[in-house]
Amino acid sequence: QKIGKGRGLEDIFNALQLLPAKRFSLTLLGSVTDDSKKYFDELNVNKCDVTYIDPVDPDQIFEIAKNFDIGLCLEPGRDLNNRIALSNKVFTYLACGNAVVFSDTPAQASFFNCNPNIGLLYKCGDSQELAEKLLQYVDNPGLLFQQRKASMRGGQDVYNWNLESDKLITRVRKILN
Repeated sequence: QKIGKGRGLEDIFNALQLLPAKRFSLTLLGSVTDDSKKYFDELNVNKCDVTYIDPVDPDQIFEIAKNFDIGLCLEPGRDLNNRIALSNKVFTYLACGNAVVFSDTPAQASFFNCNPNIGLLYKCGDSQELAEKLLQYVDNPGLLFQQRKASMRGGQDVYNWNLESDKLITRVRKILN
């Protein structure tokens, strides 16, 4: 994964400016250039704790994600593909029991509307609304707990490759026979 401009991170950095200083930390996993770090450091007005983690083996991503409360799916909707694609990180967050904050691209809004108990939805580019959504977790820790539980259940019972792969194999076998 590449960490850079125009990929939705501006929304979270702008939202962090509107939140109480030092209430949130942000961890970003992926390759980042020095220019991109400088760009995001300049957006980080409140000097929120930002950690960059270099790319890791795919199996390690789950171990890292389990250490956090919230997963961010901040697609900017910059083109048709970005609007209609559902990021695979959604499923990582579910498997790890993270509440998920979605930007309202059509694909993500549709997924959220089918699973409203796993997180929150905000309008792409509306950092004020994103900040307000994140404050809901500060003001109501029970909400965060409930959404994390629902996310974990979804990751185990519904959006689980081990379960889905069996269905796929069964269907393929029916077609081949």
